[in-house]
Amino acid sequence: MLVFRSLLFLPSALVACAGATSATPGAPLLAISASIAQQDELPPEHLVPRRPALSPDGLHVAYSHGGDLWVAGVADGVARRLTAHPQYDTSPIWSPDGNHIAFAGNRHGNFDIFTIPAMGGSPKRLTWHSENDRLSDWMANGHLLFSATRDRWYNRYGRGAGLWSVDGDARTPQRVGDFPAGRAKASPDGEWIVYERGSGDMRRRAYRGTASNALWLYRPATGEHRELTRFDGNDLDPQWSGDGKAVYFLSDRETTSNGQGRNLGVWKVAVDGGSPKLVYHPGEGRTLRYLTIAQQAGKLMSELDAGLVMIDAATGQAEMVKVYGGSDPTIPNEMDVTVSSGAGDLALSPDGETIAFAARGDIYALRKHDKIQRAARVTSHPAGDANPIWVDEGKALLFVSERDGNAEVYRVRPTEKDSPFFAARDFITERLTNSEADDYDLELSPDGKRLAWIHGNGKLVIGDPTTLEIERVIYEGFEAPSFAWSPDSEWLCFSVSDNDFNSDIHLARISIEGVDPGALGVTPFNLTMHPDDDTNPSWSPDGRKISFTSKRRMLDETDVWVAHLRAEDMERNERERLESEEAAKKVKKEKLKKDEPTGDQPKQEGPEKKDPAESESKEKGVKEEESKEEKELVKIDFDGIHMRIRQMTRS
Repeated sequence: MLVFRSLLFLPSALVACAGATSATPGAPLLAISASIAQQDELPPEHLVPRRPALSPDGLHVAYSHGGDLWVAGVADGVARRLTAHPQYDTSPIWSPDGNHIAFAGNRHGNFDIFTIPAMGGSPKRLTWHSENDRLSDWMANGHLLFSATRDRWYNRYGRGAGLWSVDGDARTPQRVGDFPAGRAKASPDGEWIVYERGSGDMRRRAYRGTASNALWLYRPATGEHRELTRFDGNDLDPQWSGDGKAVYFLSDRETTSNGQGRNLGVWKVAVDGGSPKLVYHPGEGRTLRYLTIAQQAGKLMSELDAGLVMIDAATGQAEMVKVYGGSDPTIPNEMDVTVSSGAGDLALSPDGETIAFAARGDIYALRKHDKIQRAARVTSHPAGDANPIWVDEGKALLFVSERDGNAEVYRVRPTEKDSPFFAARDFITERLTNSEADDYDLELSPDGKRLAWIHGNGKLVIGDPTTLEIERVIYEGFEAPSFAWSPDSEWLCFSVSDNDFNSDIHLARISIEGVDPGALGVTPFNLTMHPDDDTNPSWSPDGRKISFTSKRRMLDETDVWVAHLRAEDMERNERERLESEEAAKKVKKEKLKKDEPTGDQPKQEGPEKKDPAESESKEKGVKEEESKEEKELVKIDFDGIHMRIRQMTRS
């Protein structure tokens, strides 16, 4: 269990506007908003307001921001906070008369349904089930429509296994329809319900197939179902027109401004049937999210980019709507968070004093100490950061992030040059790679001179860990290999699938300058050559063996196998191997004993004075000798190597 200090980097606290307000047209809210808008400074703009909901008259919008609900006047965008709770409040929906707002909140461990007066007040809880309730609509009879699994277990993709309704007095919910339905909306007269049927997802761009969402109509009185739209892509977020004769919805259908069908626009279809017609599309490369309608005003609104867009349902004219509100958070700017699970990508610093790891989408640095279990937050960004790698002798970290659109490599170091990571509070981050292809799966060589990583879909490359300039492409294929460095930094072993989708372990040399192009390993050498998958290669510390996982016994089990790289290791029996290890230990002890001062040598008085130049020369010589020994560590006898593979485990 680790404890680290989490800096949320939220804006400084501002005083939110207060006062008795109403969501009905012409009520005091507009006057209060106008008076604030006339001040020299507006509150900060709320970026990425989520799940907007227009009031029936189209004059106000409720939305979720920072986990709380806010209500803003559309005319000036000035918002007031409606809820303030440490847990998450989302998916607001206005009552038909505009006096109340329903929302979903996980205040009691899972999402339940609540209502609150639109002008402010205490939320009222309406559902009490131990599973999530997904709010859909406020019906004309005053009941709230929602989807939930409850006692049905054929739920797919979190869509819920049926439609339910609950009244404003929180009586026992009643089943409306026993079928999977997403984002259901009741018609103004209450006769029909339109819903999504399928398991599509707006985040899956340009999907075409049988899992896509279509819109269907359901008549609760008779149990009748009727198909409203038919499309290989996704039709989402249906919204009834005020007269109940048409349904507006989001779709990724192809248009002149959406040639590849990747982005969502607003479409309209008549309830009586016919082909859908385009109402509005934001243009190539831009997509709408979460549609809402003001039925009385004939206005639509949706998330777009980092803000909101208002759309005229009749003409398709659109304009961006900014919202402004106080930013006093319901949780402190700085707090201690205990992490007991979910941490990964551990990396030990060269001096062994700091552990870098990824958790909750950011990079942290933990002091290696038995009792002081605190970590510093190194990165803080909405995009996920992962794969920390120590470089520059532990003075900097490389990591991978998608903060600029795709996976790129960044370097981070403490602002104070001599500060250890675990004690630093401020860090400097710089981007190292800048290409259309992703760069990820960083792995530094043991000697620290080269970095191996994946570039694009399946290109294994090596390069300079300082600049990340690609020195050489080791392998290029259709999927990313899993790989490991040899202890002497002169070889890479990696697992990759061939054109028959069979995975084998390969060996590749790193330094090929002056090496015969026909030498084994210059072109990756297939070490395993087996019809069953061989994956997850790893070198032994002495460089004499490579372990991997495989299903070679024709059974549905995975075992560990080992390839012996030296022929002599297979030619010796157990006794000979043990004697060889004892002999090596004996030679090492004799060498250490030889280097110790003899009793005939006079003792020096006081501290020994060393010549700095001589000391540096000796240290350099020792390092060169150690480096030479390490480079001689890995020796591969390719002749008959495929026969030196043995099974190590039997599961």
